[in-house]
Amino acid sequence: MATGLPTELVAAADLAGATSRRLRGRSDVWRVDHPMGAVVIRRNDPVRHPPVDATVTDDIGWVHRFLGRLAASAFPAPRPAPLFAGRSVAVFEGDTWEALAFVPGRVVGWSPTPTMFQLGAFLASFHEATAELESFGDRASVLPVASLVGDVPWRELKVDKSERRAVQASVEALASELDATGHRSAPRSVIHGDFTNHNVVATGRPRVPSGAIDFANAYTEATLADVGFALWRSGRPSQGASGFDAERIAAYVAGYQSRRSLDPGGGAAILAYLRARGLQILAKQVRHGGPVDLGPLPRLTWLADHQPRLLRRLEAWPRSGIGSSPRREPQR
Repeated sequence: MATGLPTELVAAADLAGATSRRLRGRSDVWRVDHPMGAVVIRRNDPVRHPPVDATVTDDIGWVHRFLGRLAASAFPAPRPAPLFAGRSVAVFEGDTWEALAFVPGRVVGWSPTPTMFQLGAFLASFHEATAELESFGDRASVLPVASLVGDVPWRELKVDKSERRAVQASVEALASELDATGHRSAPRSVIHGDFTNHNVVATGRPRVPSGAIDFANAYTEATLADVGFALWRSGRPSQGASGFDAERIAAYVAGYQSRRSLDPGGGAAILAYLRARGLQILAKQVRHGGPVDLGPLPRLTWLADHQPRLLRRLEAWPRSGIGSSPRREPQR
């Protein structure tokens, strides 16, 4: 029985005889066993994704059109599931819902396997797939990296003076880094936007990356931003850590480089995008109103103090250095 889902949705998708369950840790996501296969149905936050036509066509619909194109590649990702009268995105009872094919596997999270090297290589394989797609246009609802260095995202930031100074210092540092690393002319593609280890599933013994999930943050951006964004969470030693682990970051970037070469300056760009992700999380909260969780701020401060050491570590491993040709390394 499809429990917890709107009656209108159940009828439209013909789920009366289907079984469903909420996925652990995701209160608005259900797995449904359907005749067409296992499907994930998701209710989107009505504040961030208002139940209007623009959301269906230009926001979540944009993501589904991208995933539909990506399905032609060999990269393992969710496919749109046209459950709702031939559509995979629709509005039911005041909320925007979407349906995607279930991607089997176990979320990696903080597990030591697969390794950070393997996970970095897996992100590179995603970028290889998106590089083959035609230009896909922009997604209107996002906050691209370049927008973070302007005044607009921060006008409504309601924090005390010391916190505002800390945010402003990070914004100014990011502006300088983007200029130095050539962000405006950097190669662009559709990025996942949150390719952390918590959005990668793995299978096998030993476990290897077998799929990516949750493309809610996908948009067109400088491709290397995806690396920095992924490391905002997965580059820490633990979930609650206020700083980052240089060895985890270096292993991830080395894995990425084993499939896709990085130009000189690639390491500095990745660290700039690491900073950008923290600011982007804050700016999204400001845009949507309400109280702002300043959790990213200690990590941004940590980056300001430790960025040179992180960059030295990136340049030291692999020994061939960033800017060399990609090379295959044994899986560890």
